[in-house]
Amino acid sequence: MSSLDGLRGVAALVVVGFHLSQLSPFVAQYTIDKGPAPGAFTPLWWAVATPLRLFTAGDEAVFVFFVLSGLVLTLPVLRQRNFDWLRFLSARALRLFLPVAASVLLATAITYMWTRSPDPTLSSWLSEPYNALSILPGQLLLNMDLVFSDMTVNGPTWTIRWEMLFSLLLPVILGLGIAVRSRWQVGLVLIASVIVVGLQFGVSSLVFLPIFAIGVILALRLRNISSAYLACQIARPRLTSVLVVFSVAAALALLATTAVIRPYVDPSGTIAITARVATIFGAALLVALIAVVWPARGCLSHSVALWLGKISFSLYLVHQPILATFGFAIGGANWPLAAALGSVASIGTAYVFWRFVENPSHRLARTFGSWVADSTTKLTAKYGGGATSH
Repeated sequence: MSSLDGLRGVAALVVVGFHLSQLSPFVAQYTIDKGPAPGAFTPLWWAVATPLRLFTAGDEAVFVFFVLSGLVLTLPVLRQRNFDWLRFLSARALRLFLPVAASVLLATAITYMWTRSPDPTLSSWLSEPYNALSILPGQLLLNMDLVFSDMTVNGPTWTIRWEMLFSLLLPVILGLGIAVRSRWQVGLVLIASVIVVGLQFGVSSLVFLPIFAIGVILALRLRNISSAYLACQIARPRLTSVLVVFSVAAALALLATTAVIRPYVDPSGTIAITARVATIFGAALLVALIAVVWPARGCLSHSVALWLGKISFSLYLVHQPILATFGFAIGGANWPLAAALGSVASIGTAYVFWRFVENPSHRLARTFGSWVADSTTKLTAKYGGGATSH
């Protein structure tokens, strides 16, 4: 499903767009400093309180990433009769660790290349805890732990904790998904309920891990959904086209829910929590539509989108320390110049990082996974067979 690669590339660009917007002291005053809601129809209002916010909606893009991971990690399990879990988990852990560790080292090096100091004219995003002013050796070592430590050196790597935990818990989550496969609606209601509890009590694991579970349920039901869509397309092509357009609009509207209502509601209140859940399910609906309706065609399968999808993980990992450095170097008054130069530098660095770090890491992870699986098989045959003979 090449379009999902394109979607991943677009989502990575949206995350970059979010951090580009945070270079603006005016945007950061609202998004970080929790300043008053912008006046209606002002430039800031259009940027942060309307559906245009989707172009810089970092959280929403992360939700898309999580649903995508749940989907694409589950599909290979369903397609192989004897799925090798040990091979998968070994390769997956190394696949995540190596690029993230390299990005943390890169972020540390970049931080020391240009002196960072507090400046009231800069965006509040260019300060701790969003961007480190200095990095100690102990802090660097802690950021090599992808599960238990807070990722303070390179901001976007906070999501890798949940990617890693989901990968380790995939057998359990998949088992639960299979248990509710025939009653998937009940499964989605349970997932929504868990997310609400997590949001209400501030339990991150109850918010983020269930988002992956939505992707798992989508993978379990993908063939059924695709068959239903093809049947409708054959029987009622015009009506189906109208429903697709309506569904895409609904997915984008749900994605924009939190951004649109945020200036006007209590962020910890019932309305805000409901909007957050709607946003998460908007991300899931968007992924489902692209996976079913345009699996291998459309603008997301264009060569540019696919190229962005190829480097998306690298772009996600390297862009923030680069943008922050340009922000510190150029200053708050000239933040548009810092954003322009930083975005170009981020994409260029991402390609280099993909070629010399991520892609080799991926190959090494596959080799490592195969070696672990083969070695375990040999040891089991040797010692298990010996025990049986006695």
